[in-house]
Amino acid sequence: MSKVHITLVGGQSMPVYLGIKYCNPEKVLFVYSNESEKQKQIIKNELPEGIVSLKTDPLDAVNMEEIENAARSYKEKFKDDEVTLNISGGTKAWSYFFSKEFENMQNATIIYVDQNNEVYNLKEKTHEKVPFEFMMQFRLNKNPLQHYKKFSDYTETDIKALEEIERVRKIDIGIFTELTNLDRNQEAQLKNQPHGKFQTKNASIDWDKKGKCVISFKKKGEIITNEICSPNITGFIFNAGWFELKVAHIISQWEKTKEIFMNCKFLIDNKEKDSKNIEEFPKNEIDIIINTGEKALFVECKTNLHTVTDIDKFNTAVRNYGGSGSKALFICLNKFSENALQKFSDCGTIWHYSFKESQDIQSFYDMLNRRIEKINK
Repeated sequence: MSKVHITLVGGQSMPVYLGIKYCNPEKVLFVYSNESEKQKQIIKNELPEGIVSLKTDPLDAVNMEEIENAARSYKEKFKDDEVTLNISGGTKAWSYFFSKEFENMQNATIIYVDQNNEVYNLKEKTHEKVPFEFMMQFRLNKNPLQHYKKFSDYTETDIKALEEIERVRKIDIGIFTELTNLDRNQEAQLKNQPHGKFQTKNASIDWDKKGKCVISFKKKGEIITNEICSPNITGFIFNAGWFELKVAHIISQWEKTKEIFMNCKFLIDNKEKDSKNIEEFPKNEIDIIINTGEKALFVECKTNLHTVTDIDKFNTAVRNYGGSGSKALFICLNKFSENALQKFSDCGTIWHYSFKESQDIQSFYDMLNRRIEKINK
């Protein structure tokens, strides 16, 4: 008698993978269609060592007779084996006919894996949580997370610099924004230089190789000079990088946070995924991704949300890179417009939070706790 795991493959790979890990079979039989064959191959490539993938042909997604015959054939083939059937993926027709065939088979167990990594034994009506594999979900979605900076790599010096930047910014938000909001060409020229100078009509910024930064404001005929030190100062100063650090610092104190990944870059062309210089290739970037130990929380950070299309772009990125089980949070320093609030409502899957509207950090953590376990529709 062999331990055989039959799993239906559809759009989401993580429930399929977790079902295999949970059941720990000797053999796996993938039920897949022509449309999900690539997904099947990705999961197959991630199988734990020692598990054999049984050869089979694709199954029609909607042909009732073919589906029923396939389910009946597999039931007969594995009648003397210990069988687990994972109906988390695939089409509803597959789930129906396979469940119908195997529900009365004494040596068969039928399971379902939800977005919270709960494995439900549908015959015994029990459930159990399985370990979440953070990096695996990106590989299963064909977008491995390889280019990022961990929040844990930042130091108290960086946090102190953040506090200083916030203080300097409040001297004159308009002048500070004009000085530090770069266009793409300016950012490419200045942001990663070990030393340099940039100035506008009313302000200037100088930084050196040691991470010392001097910001000078001209206000009412007076020059106001401030010194800030951090080895990561240019990344904080330009284009509101300080706000991303502020958000990461706050979320780092949330009880469910295990790891924080910042400036996460995903390559559009997977053929270039091993490139050592990701800046040379097109990419999408997620500001922050939180590993909660149970699922991923994607965070977009903006001091101001100028266009509601940014919400759509963020929602698409979360789906592409994290799958339907991942969570999405859009954080803004200032208030959201009525158009933005309507867009969030229409989208339905992205939470939003404004620091301008609420300074109560505990209410922020409470909101995260309420929403993190909620199943996405």
